[in-house]
Amino acid sequence: SHPLNTTSALVMLQTEKFYDMLGTGSFIVLSLGSLLAIKSVHARKVVATAFVCAWAVRLGGFLVVRVWKTGQDSRFDEAKGQPFKFWIYWTMQAVWVYATLLPVLLLNASSTGGPAALIWSDIVGAAIYAVGLITEATADQQKFSFKMDPANKGKFINSGLWSYARYPNYFGEMLVWWGIFIFSSGGLQGAQLASVASPFFVMMLLRFVSGVPLQEKQAAARWGSTQEYQDYVTRTNLLIPVPQFWSSKTS
Repeated sequence: SHPLNTTSALVMLQTEKFYDMLGTGSFIVLSLGSLLAIKSVHARKVVATAFVCAWAVRLGGFLVVRVWKTGQDSRFDEAKGQPFKFWIYWTMQAVWVYATLLPVLLLNASSTGGPAALIWSDIVGAAIYAVGLITEATADQQKFSFKMDPANKGKFINSGLWSYARYPNYFGEMLVWWGIFIFSSGGLQGAQLASVASPFFVMMLLRFVSGVPLQEKQAAARWGSTQEYQDYVTRTNLLIPVPQFWSSKTS
């Protein structure tokens, strides 16, 4: 995955149109590869791998369609003019893939895969994953449809899930990986459970590095001086798409 991403970065250093395709594709290749590399087959391994592949196909497909239809990805606006910085984006993609996928890689590499019977972590993990996937997909589609409407040019979305939170898609993404870890934990033991770092890594990445900070900066530059956007920020949560029952802006 890493050599592929690095080579691609050198060849396509000035375009982001292949970034998400290769990134989510790496999840599929690694999860399926790790499943097929071990002769010990377990339903928990198969389902965990299917969870990853379903997420990757959905998100990767959406992001590729979005960038080809819009012609750009605002996440890369500042980096595209700086080849070295853009190369860092591509290189860090490998870290993102391996760190995020760690619970499934360890599960697939295990000799047993955990108890044969259905256990609590299977149910809870699958439920959280499903809620996360639906939330993320719904939020993505709502925003894409909004931006594709010419009447909304230059406006920010404040309908659907986005009327309750400014980044419901990121919240869904966080739930996806918490669900996958909890589900996978049924077949992990001892030091392998340290792979709980995976969902924490996703949370930290989206909340403090490549997700919310970049989007907040862009939103502030575009609409921060308008009263409408200031009111929107005040009445919405940051991540969780539920009515704001409290005054915190960091939920």
